[in-house]
Amino acid sequence: KIKVLMGGRIAESLIFNEITSGASNDIEKATELARNFICTYGMSEKLGTRKYGRTKSQVFLGKDFSDDSKDYSDQTALLIDEEIKGIIDTCYEEATDILTKNKATLIKLAEILIEEEVIEGARFEQLFSDIQNNQPIKIQKRPSNPKPKAEQQDKAASSTTSATDSSDNGSDEAPKKARKKRAVAKTKTDPVSS
Repeated sequence: KIKVLMGGRIAESLIFNEITSGASNDIEKATELARNFICTYGMSEKLGTRKYGRTKSQVFLGKDFSDDSKDYSDQTALLIDEEIKGIIDTCYEEATDILTKNKATLIKLAEILIEEEVIEGARFEQLFSDIQNNQPIKIQKRPSNPKPKAEQQDKAASSTTSATDSSDNGSDEAPKKARKKRAVAKTKTDPVSS
């Protein structure tokens, strides 16, 4: 999971040769996950099977406010930091190797993603396999979403008003009547303006 979270930052570096703040949330999640491996799940050979830090949770209005109390020494805190950094660094290196070896596939998938807008599980796996095996790729365009009902109703109402406006003898009075109808309708629905 940490390797996956590092993927965006690595791809930026690999493709654009620069790093942006775009992956900051992924880095935060990866760090929290690594911290949980060490401090909560006891997954460190150096620190052993022990939970580090006491959590006091208070639920107030549906929100969980946690107070992680430090129950270890400053020396142990340094070891925890080293272990977290070690996990993240190892995952970063392994993910870099994977993306470097598959750079051409990464670029092709990015091109397909631009065309299709969304690629989900099974489709992604199929595309990855097809690209790796030099199989032809068929782009699947997403169907355009129909306009929301409110937008359709607004369009219908404006076309009805336009038809009414144009049927009034072609005189200058027609546009005035239409504006007046819209103003009256607005004041009936908007109590602030009345």
